[in-house]
Amino acid sequence: MNAVLSIADQKLRIQAERKGTIGADITFELEISKEAVKNLCIRILPDVPDDYEYSPWNQPELSTARLEHTDPYDVIPYFTTTFSSCKAYWIRAFSKLLRDSWNIKAIEERP
Repeated sequence: MNAVLSIADQKLRIQAERKGTIGADITFELEISKEAVKNLCIRILPDVPDDYEYSPWNQPELSTARLEHTDPYDVIPYFTTTFSSCKAYWIRAFSKLLRDSWNIKAIEERP
């Protein structure tokens, strides 16, 4: 599922869309306020080569960012929203966006 992330009015806006699924395409939008963010953990792995041959049996390990944020309805303590990318650059860019905009420092996990 591809996603576009942006920050406006002290909220992280996530717009995601998955096309070509059986049945129907899926569109998803979510906003997370700065105050709701509890933690950001990133895991940086080597980039997936551009010529990588994907299949249901051959999936690469991806760089990830796990964002923990409060549940707006107080049903559970927090949600974890995970972003992944074939290229570590995009995970680092997301981490930098939150650091520069909201002063949230990522915890870097070892692979």
